[in-house]
Amino acid sequence: MRRMRSVETLGTASVILTDKTGTLTEGNMAVEEVGWIRHEKQSPEHQLHTLLIAAMTSSAFVENPQEEMSAWKIRGSATETALLLAAARAGISRAAMLATYPQLDFFAFHPQFRLSASLHNDPDKEKNLLFVTGAPETIVAYARAMQKDGHEQPLDEKALGEIRETIESAAARGLRLIACAQKMITARAFPKIIEQIFFDDLTIVGMIAFHDPLRADVAEAFADVAHAGVHVVMVTGDHGGTARFLAQKLGMESGERNFMEGNELDNLDEHMLANRLKLITVFARVL
Repeated sequence: MRRMRSVETLGTASVILTDKTGTLTEGNMAVEEVGWIRHEKQSPEHQLHTLLIAAMTSSAFVENPQEEMSAWKIRGSATETALLLAAARAGISRAAMLATYPQLDFFAFHPQFRLSASLHNDPDKEKNLLFVTGAPETIVAYARAMQKDGHEQPLDEKALGEIRETIESAAARGLRLIACAQKMITARAFPKIIEQIFFDDLTIVGMIAFHDPLRADVAEAFADVAHAGVHVVMVTGDHGGTARFLAQKLGMESGERNFMEGNELDNLDEHMLANRLKLITVFARVL
Protein backbone atom coordinates (compact mmCIF):
# COMPACT_ATOMS: atom_id res chain seq x y z
CA MET A 1 0.00 0.00 0.00
CA ARG A 2 1.70 3.20 -1.18
CA ARG A 3 -0.78 5.60 0.44
CA MET A 4 -1.53 4.99 4.09
CA ARG A 5 -4.81 6.89 3.77
CA SER A 6 -6.03 4.05 1.58
CA VAL A 7 -6.78 2.23 4.83
CA GLU A 8 -10.30 3.71 4.60
CA THR A 9 -11.01 1.33 1.70
CA LEU A 10 -9.92 -1.82 3.54
CA GLY A 11 -13.25 -2.51 5.22
CA THR A 12 -12.87 -5.37 7.66
CA ALA A 13 -9.09 -5.86 7.34
CA SER A 14 -7.46 -6.60 10.70
CA VAL A 15 -3.76 -6.66 9.73
CA ILE A 16 -1.69 -4.50 7.38
CA LEU A 17 1.80 -5.51 6.21
CA THR A 18 3.73 -2.50 4.98
CA ASP A 19 7.20 -2.09 3.57
CA LYS A 20 9.38 0.74 4.84
CA THR A 21 11.21 2.53 2.05
CA GLY A 22 8.89 4.72 0.00
CA THR A 23 5.82 3.84 2.06
CA LEU A 24 6.63 4.79 5.62
CA THR A 25 9.57 6.89 4.46
CA GLU A 26 9.87 9.35 1.60
CA GLY A 27 11.99 6.93 -0.44
CA ASN A 28 14.40 9.82 -0.92
CA MET A 29 17.71 8.31 0.14
CA ALA A 30 20.52 10.74 0.89
CA VAL A 31 24.10 9.80 1.72
CA GLU A 32 24.86 10.98 5.25
CA GLU A 33 28.38 9.72 5.96
CA VAL A 34 31.08 8.03 3.90
CA GLY A 35 34.12 5.91 4.58
CA TRP A 36 34.00 5.83 8.36
CA ILE A 37 34.72 3.16 10.90
CA ARG A 38 33.21 3.84 14.33
CA HIS A 39 33.35 7.62 14.82
CA GLU A 40 36.62 8.14 12.96
CA LYS A 41 36.54 10.26 9.83
CA GLN A 42 38.56 8.85 6.98
CA SER A 43 40.73 10.89 4.63
CA PRO A 44 39.14 12.49 1.54
CA GLU A 45 41.03 9.99 -0.62
CA HIS A 46 39.61 7.10 1.37
CA GLN A 47 36.09 8.50 1.10
CA LEU A 48 36.49 8.89 -2.67
CA HIS A 49 37.68 5.30 -2.96
CA THR A 50 34.60 4.12 -1.05
CA LEU A 51 32.29 6.17 -3.28
CA LEU A 52 34.08 4.90 -6.38
CA ILE A 53 33.30 1.29 -5.43
CA ALA A 54 29.68 2.24 -4.71
CA ALA A 55 29.32 3.98 -8.08
CA MET A 56 30.84 1.10 -10.02
CA THR A 57 28.53 -1.45 -8.40
CA SER A 58 25.40 0.65 -8.88
CA SER A 59 23.03 -0.32 -11.69
CA ALA A 60 21.42 3.13 -11.66
CA PHE A 61 22.02 5.25 -14.76
CA VAL A 62 21.50 8.81 -15.96
CA GLU A 63 19.19 9.16 -18.96
CA ASN A 64 20.43 12.66 -19.81
CA PRO A 65 24.07 12.92 -18.70
CA GLN A 66 24.62 15.89 -21.02
CA GLU A 67 22.38 18.04 -18.79
CA GLU A 68 23.36 19.82 -15.59
CA MET A 69 23.38 17.49 -12.60
CA SER A 70 20.37 19.27 -11.08
CA ALA A 71 18.34 18.27 -14.17
CA TRP A 72 19.47 14.64 -14.32
CA LYS A 73 16.85 11.93 -14.75
CA ILE A 74 18.21 8.89 -12.93
CA ARG A 75 16.74 5.42 -13.27
CA GLY A 76 17.38 2.93 -10.49
CA SER A 77 16.51 2.05 -6.91
CA ALA A 78 16.52 4.77 -4.25
CA THR A 79 19.74 3.40 -2.73
CA GLU A 80 21.65 3.05 -5.99
CA THR A 81 20.46 6.47 -7.18
CA ALA A 82 21.77 8.02 -3.96
CA LEU A 83 25.13 6.30 -4.43
CA LEU A 84 25.45 7.47 -8.03
CA LEU A 85 24.59 11.05 -7.08
CA ALA A 86 26.95 11.12 -4.10
CA ALA A 87 29.81 9.89 -6.27
CA ALA A 88 29.05 12.43 -9.00
CA ARG A 89 28.89 15.28 -6.46
CA ALA A 90 32.29 14.19 -5.16
CA GLY A 91 33.67 14.56 -8.69
CA ILE A 92 33.70 10.87 -9.63
CA SER A 93 32.76 10.24 -13.26
CA ARG A 94 31.70 6.65 -13.77
CA ALA A 95 32.19 7.05 -17.52
CA ALA A 96 35.79 8.19 -17.00
CA MET A 97 36.45 5.37 -14.55
CA LEU A 98 35.04 2.82 -17.00
CA ALA A 99 37.38 4.16 -19.66
CA THR A 100 40.33 3.55 -17.32
CA TYR A 101 39.05 0.32 -15.78
CA PRO A 102 36.82 -1.35 -18.42
CA GLN A 103 33.96 -3.36 -16.97
CA LEU A 104 34.28 -7.06 -17.72
CA ASP A 105 31.09 -8.26 -16.05
CA PHE A 106 28.37 -7.14 -13.63
CA PHE A 107 26.50 -8.97 -10.88
CA ALA A 108 23.28 -7.16 -9.98
CA PHE A 109 22.05 -7.23 -6.38
CA HIS A 110 20.94 -10.75 -5.48
CA PRO A 111 18.83 -11.52 -2.39
CA GLN A 112 20.66 -14.79 -1.76
CA PHE A 113 24.05 -13.10 -1.55
CA ARG A 114 22.77 -9.67 -0.39
CA LEU A 115 25.38 -7.86 -2.45
CA SER A 116 26.12 -6.49 -5.90
CA ALA A 117 29.47 -6.65 -7.66
CA SER A 118 31.35 -5.36 -10.67
CA LEU A 119 34.41 -6.89 -12.32
CA HIS A 120 36.97 -4.63 -14.02
CA ASN A 121 40.18 -4.91 -15.95
CA ASP A 122 43.13 -3.17 -14.27
CA PRO A 123 45.59 -2.31 -17.06
CA ASP A 124 48.45 -1.85 -14.57
CA LYS A 125 48.13 -5.27 -12.96
CA GLU A 126 47.98 -8.90 -14.05
CA LYS A 127 44.78 -9.55 -12.09
CA ASN A 128 41.38 -7.90 -12.35
CA LEU A 129 39.51 -5.76 -9.83
CA LEU A 130 36.37 -7.01 -8.14
CA PHE A 131 34.29 -4.26 -6.48
CA VAL A 132 31.53 -5.33 -4.07
CA THR A 133 28.86 -3.52 -2.03
CA GLY A 134 26.28 -5.05 0.28
CA ALA A 135 24.87 -5.44 3.75
CA PRO A 136 27.71 -4.96 6.26
CA GLU A 137 27.13 -8.33 7.93
CA THR A 138 27.38 -10.02 4.54
CA ILE A 139 30.56 -8.23 3.48
CA VAL A 140 32.20 -8.88 6.86
CA ALA A 141 31.49 -12.60 6.49
CA TYR A 142 33.44 -12.63 3.21
CA ALA A 143 36.26 -10.30 4.28
CA ARG A 144 39.77 -11.06 5.51
CA ALA A 145 41.06 -7.49 5.84
CA MET A 146 40.08 -3.83 6.04
CA GLN A 147 41.61 -0.57 4.90
CA LYS A 148 42.29 1.98 7.61
CA ASP A 149 44.57 5.02 7.74
CA GLY A 150 45.70 4.22 4.21
CA HIS A 151 46.85 0.72 5.08
CA GLU A 152 45.41 -2.75 4.83
CA GLN A 153 44.94 -4.42 8.21
CA PRO A 154 43.89 -7.97 9.13
CA LEU A 155 40.26 -8.35 10.11
CA ASP A 156 41.04 -9.41 13.68
CA GLU A 157 38.75 -9.30 16.72
CA LYS A 158 39.54 -5.65 17.40
CA ALA A 159 38.66 -4.66 13.83
CA LEU A 160 35.50 -6.77 13.92
CA GLY A 161 34.50 -5.06 17.15
CA GLU A 162 34.96 -1.63 15.55
CA ILE A 163 32.84 -2.66 12.58
CA ARG A 164 30.10 -4.02 14.83
CA GLU A 165 30.10 -0.71 16.72
CA THR A 166 29.78 1.13 13.42
CA ILE A 167 26.80 -0.99 12.39
CA GLU A 168 25.02 -0.65 15.73
CA SER A 169 25.76 3.08 15.99
CA ALA A 170 24.30 3.76 12.54
CA ALA A 171 21.22 1.61 13.21
CA ALA A 172 20.58 3.34 16.55
CA ARG A 173 20.32 6.63 14.65
CA GLY A 174 17.94 5.18 12.10
CA LEU A 175 20.55 5.15 9.33
CA ARG A 176 20.84 2.52 6.65
CA LEU A 177 24.37 1.22 6.15
CA ILE A 178 26.20 -0.57 3.35
CA ALA A 179 29.79 -1.77 3.16
CA CYS A 180 32.12 -1.39 0.18
CA ALA A 181 34.91 -3.86 -0.50
CA GLN A 182 37.28 -5.09 -3.18
CA LYS A 183 39.85 -7.72 -4.10
CA MET A 184 42.12 -8.70 -6.97
CA ILE A 185 40.97 -11.76 -8.91
CA THR A 186 42.03 -13.71 -12.00
CA ALA A 187 38.48 -14.33 -13.27
CA ARG A 188 37.28 -12.26 -16.22
CA ALA A 189 33.58 -13.04 -15.76
CA PHE A 190 31.15 -14.20 -13.10
CA PRO A 191 30.45 -17.96 -13.18
CA LYS A 192 27.03 -18.97 -14.46
CA ILE A 193 26.45 -20.57 -11.06
CA ILE A 194 28.09 -18.45 -8.40
CA GLU A 195 29.16 -19.98 -5.11
CA GLN A 196 29.97 -18.00 -2.00
CA ILE A 197 33.66 -18.84 -2.28
CA PHE A 198 33.85 -16.49 -5.27
CA PHE A 199 33.53 -13.53 -2.88
CA ASP A 200 35.90 -14.80 -0.18
CA ASP A 201 38.96 -12.79 0.93
CA LEU A 202 37.51 -9.32 0.38
CA THR A 203 39.11 -6.20 1.81
CA ILE A 204 36.59 -3.80 3.34
CA VAL A 205 37.32 -0.27 2.12
CA GLY A 206 34.62 1.69 3.92
CA MET A 207 31.00 2.20 4.88
CA ILE A 208 28.27 4.47 3.56
CA ALA A 209 25.34 5.58 5.71
CA PHE A 210 22.01 6.81 4.29
CA HIS A 211 19.13 8.79 5.73
CA ASP A 212 15.57 8.40 4.48
CA PRO A 213 13.12 10.62 6.42
CA LEU A 214 9.67 9.54 7.55
CA ARG A 215 6.79 10.73 5.40
CA ALA A 216 4.97 13.66 6.97
CA ASP A 217 1.55 11.95 6.96
CA VAL A 218 2.59 8.56 8.33
CA ALA A 219 2.30 9.23 12.08
CA GLU A 220 -1.26 10.52 11.71
CA ALA A 221 -2.21 7.61 9.46
CA PHE A 222 -0.82 5.15 12.01
CA ALA A 223 -2.94 6.75 14.72
CA ASP A 224 -6.05 6.37 12.52
CA VAL A 225 -5.22 2.73 11.82
CA ALA A 226 -4.67 1.94 15.51
CA HIS A 227 -7.95 3.66 16.40
CA ALA A 228 -9.68 1.40 13.88
CA GLY A 229 -8.24 -1.68 15.63
CA VAL A 230 -5.98 -2.68 12.75
CA HIS A 231 -2.61 -4.30 13.54
CA VAL A 232 0.23 -2.87 11.42
CA VAL A 233 3.40 -4.88 10.72
CA MET A 234 6.51 -3.36 9.14
CA VAL A 235 8.45 -5.64 6.76
CA THR A 236 11.86 -4.43 5.60
CA GLY A 237 15.19 -5.66 4.32
CA ASP A 238 17.03 -3.18 6.53
CA HIS A 239 19.08 -3.86 9.66
CA GLY A 240 16.98 -4.67 12.71
CA GLY A 241 18.22 -1.63 14.64
CA THR A 242 17.24 0.72 11.81
CA ALA A 243 13.78 -0.84 11.58
CA ARG A 244 13.23 -0.67 15.35
CA PHE A 245 14.31 2.98 15.45
CA LEU A 246 11.66 3.83 12.88
CA ALA A 247 9.05 1.69 14.67
CA GLN A 248 9.68 3.60 17.90
CA LYS A 249 9.25 6.89 16.02
CA LEU A 250 5.82 5.65 14.92
CA GLY A 251 4.82 4.50 18.39
CA MET A 252 4.91 0.81 17.44
CA GLU A 253 5.80 -1.87 19.99
CA SER A 254 9.35 -2.91 19.12
CA GLY A 255 10.66 -4.98 22.03
CA GLU A 256 12.27 -8.40 21.62
CA ARG A 257 8.91 -10.18 21.55
CA ASN A 258 7.63 -7.79 18.84
CA PHE A 259 10.62 -8.17 16.54
CA MET A 260 11.89 -10.89 14.20
CA GLU A 261 14.63 -11.15 11.58
CA GLY A 262 14.40 -13.10 8.35
CA ASN A 263 16.81 -15.86 9.39
CA GLU A 264 14.68 -16.61 12.47
CA LEU A 265 11.53 -16.57 10.36
CA ASP A 266 13.01 -19.19 8.05
CA ASN A 267 13.67 -21.54 10.97
CA LEU A 268 10.21 -21.50 12.57
CA ASP A 269 7.64 -24.21 11.94
CA GLU A 270 4.03 -23.22 11.25
CA HIS A 271 2.89 -23.73 14.85
CA MET A 272 5.68 -21.62 16.35
CA LEU A 273 5.20 -18.95 13.69
CA ALA A 274 1.45 -18.74 14.34
CA ASN A 275 2.13 -18.13 18.04
CA ARG A 276 4.72 -15.44 17.38
CA LEU A 277 2.79 -13.61 14.68
CA LYS A 278 0.22 -12.31 17.15
CA LEU A 279 2.86 -10.07 18.73
CA ILE A 280 5.19 -9.25 15.85
CA THR A 281 5.21 -5.65 14.64
CA VAL A 282 8.59 -5.56 12.87
CA PHE A 283 10.22 -7.99 10.44
CA ALA A 284 13.77 -7.01 9.48
CA ARG A 285 16.32 -8.42 7.01
CA VAL A 286 13.47 -9.95 5.02
CA LEU A 287 14.06 -10.12 1.26
